[in-house]
Amino acid sequence: MLTTIINIQPMSRNAAAFFLPTELMQPVLLIQISSTGAFVPFRYVEKYKDVLRCTFGDSTLQETWLGELRGGKLFSKSDASIIKEFVSNHITSAKAIIIHCNAGISRSPAVALALAEWLDLPKVIKQIAFNFNYFPNPHVLSICRKEFGTVVGLHAKYAEVFGKPCDPYLV
Repeated sequence: MLTTIINIQPMSRNAAAFFLPTELMQPVLLIQISSTGAFVPFRYVEKYKDVLRCTFGDSTLQETWLGELRGGKLFSKSDASIIKEFVSNHITSAKAIIIHCNAGISRSPAVALALAEWLDLPKVIKQIAFNFNYFPNPHVLSICRKEFGTVVGLHAKYAEVFGKPCDPYLV
């Protein structure tokens, strides 16, 4: 896939609110994720080429079966389609994508990892997969992978990226 995107960074809401994209990163896309639909104002919002606001909770499908939905609605195929379309619209013009959720631990790393797999960015995959501060939400990651069409051939891609067959987040 031909793309100009070279970096994808998941982060917390607080870190993203004050993050200043450098000139080398420009143009930058911003994907905001909230459980409630309330989005904090950004100090440098004018530095972003485009902003996508998504509303979904940090729950997994198993938790909903147990009646334990943690804030907001469950991530769906339509949410993944919206993210894919947003990135597709800028795939040859953006250089970086900043993705934030509340804590920057679960939802934003899941979306970032799925996008890195789809855009074939091995360096970004390694940065996310080897960062033990991230725990990508398995439900979000699974839905994104299916919608982005990266499920088939994923083991081969991880074997190429890591030099051995592995995928710590395959669900």
